[in-house]
Amino acid sequence: MAREAPAAKRERALIQQLIAVGKTEQQIKDELVATYGNSVLIEPTKKGFDLVAWLVPVVLTIASAALLVWLLLRWRRSSPDRMAPTRVEELSEPDAQLVDAALRNSD
Repeated sequence: MAREAPAAKRERALIQQLIAVGKTEQQIKDELVATYGNSVLIEPTKKGFDLVAWLVPVVLTIASAALLVWLLLRWRRSSPDRMAPTRVEELSEPDAQLVDAALRNSD
């Protein structure tokens, strides 16, 4: 079994004391932040420098998706159309007669 850090034990004891006296969840969070600082919270605040922690992943995701779409469109435009019909040369008269004869005999 893993050992708990002393700081985690102190935080847990404080939370239990605050619950015992009837504090609300927000009051408990406020007390933890006042005692240990913002780093005690799992999620950063949504103001100041901590706002960057919320915005950077969103901006990177959008930028990555846009780059991927741009690259796919560019690749598609630069590659030859693989569904386009290939050029067929006209058969010479003797070859056309041979094809016709082969088709008649295949029935």
